[in-house]
Amino acid sequence: MSRILRALVHCSSVLPLFLGLALMTGTGKAQALGYGFIGATAGDLSGAFRYGFGAEWATAPHISVGGEIGGLQKNASGLLVSGNLTSHIPGRGALDPFITGGISVAHLAGSTGAYGNVGGGLNYWWNSHVAFRGEFRGYLGGGDLPGLG
Repeated sequence: MSRILRALVHCSSVLPLFLGLALMTGTGKAQALGYGFIGATAGDLSGAFRYGFGAEWATAPHISVGGEIGGLQKNASGLLVSGNLTSHIPGRGALDPFITGGISVAHLAGSTGAYGNVGGGLNYWWNSHVAFRGEFRGYLGGGDLPGLG
């Protein structure tokens, strides 16, 4: 039980930081994007299937703050929540490469674990409103949850 409480306290202390950064984007100049995701995981959550949706808000040139919520499936069903800081590397034309990292909390088979996440990918923008996003993300720390074994 104390492990769950520590993970929740840690996430609740980081969430106001992410919300504060998102609110500092200013009026009329902020850019935001939303996306759905589906795929596999690597690292301590290796081999699990994840799916859900996320959003990012620009806070500075080439920097965005975002979050994701979704499902996690391997030998049991669970929930995965992440808060991330993303750096968009200036690309050419429709290509938007990025690196990302943050904190994730997973709840699976009655157990909760906190993880660091790191990754990178590429947005390909068909127009100013529609893009395809390819991404690799690894999860570090927290160890395997019982439903992942």
